[in-house]
Amino acid sequence: MNYNNIEILDCTLRDGGYYTNWWFGDQFVKNYLITVSKLPINIVELGYLSNNKDDAGLYYHLNKKTLIQSKKLLRKNQKIYVMINLKEFKTINDLKKILKENSNYIDGVRFAVSAFEIDKYKKFIDMACNEFKKLEINVNIMYFSK
Repeated sequence: MNYNNIEILDCTLRDGGYYTNWWFGDQFVKNYLITVSKLPINIVELGYLSNNKDDAGLYYHLNKKTLIQSKKLLRKNQKIYVMINLKEFKTINDLKKILKENSNYIDGVRFAVSAFEIDKYKKFIDMACNEFKKLEINVNIMYFSK
């Protein structure tokens, strides 16, 4: 079997945020990114891009500064992905705005979408694919077991 085309995605911070409300100490994140930079990991999914007004931490509300600092700690050939929960976005323009603000600092986006709402959000995903061609776009189907 040929594994040359397999890319490994690590989502430790994004997924671990469910236990910490996306708050992580600076030194912990630095140590994590330095460690990941030495591993055969191709993609690091740092957290979410979100405009929600809530008490979730920095890794649910990633910003330019954090993305730039993180990229500096990773290998040049490692990609940074973010996740976007499409149910948080009321309009395509809201999504377009957050992607425009951050697209120069990320390599890809994974959209979290319920399997039962994929048709509802297709136009959001289509916009991202058409307007942000340099970004790798993936769809993460949620709640498929229901």
